[in-house]
Amino acid sequence: MGAYYNHDVRHGGGRKSVGTLFDFSEVVVNMENGLTLRADWGVFGEVSCDDVDSFGDGRDTLNAMDFSCGVGYSFIRTKTTSLSLCGIFGFSWHTRTKNCEYEFGGKKFDELEYSAYMFGVGLNLGLQKKIGEHFGFFANAGVRYQFYGEEKISYSDGHETETAISYTNDIFGKIAVIPALGFSWSF
Repeated sequence: MGAYYNHDVRHGGGRKSVGTLFDFSEVVVNMENGLTLRADWGVFGEVSCDDVDSFGDGRDTLNAMDFSCGVGYSFIRTKTTSLSLCGIFGFSWHTRTKNCEYEFGGKKFDELEYSAYMFGVGLNLGLQKKIGEHFGFFANAGVRYQFYGEEKISYSDGHETETAISYTNDIFGKIAVIPALGFSWSF
């Protein structure tokens, strides 16, 4: 699964991130009347992100997870193929701890922790194609408007037990584009 996130950060400008996620689980249920239910969980990913303050090298790699679920309608429903459009609600989470050198207020810090989460709503166009009795593949194109989120950045000195500096930014809007392609087990 690929992912592109773009969001504004209050007091911190905007950030863009691009990455890949392992699509751990995708469940699509197509009813005979066309109603479609879907859920998708991508984990163990790496997302390359615009510089977060003192990561220091312009971009950095974050651990990531993405979850979405929704309901919609299947326009094509045969024994081997389904094409559906679903309204979705999604959640994304990124995190990273990194050793760094940062000085603020006369103090030196050597560890930076970053975490962010975002909620979004949008649409997902999904194709499922059965190749054998139980084997097939899927392809999805999802777009979400990230309506709320928060990022937290903390600096600490490895020799002290307290975090010396910590601040939180609200994340507002823009889009997440999350395409997916993979193999599936059908029944």
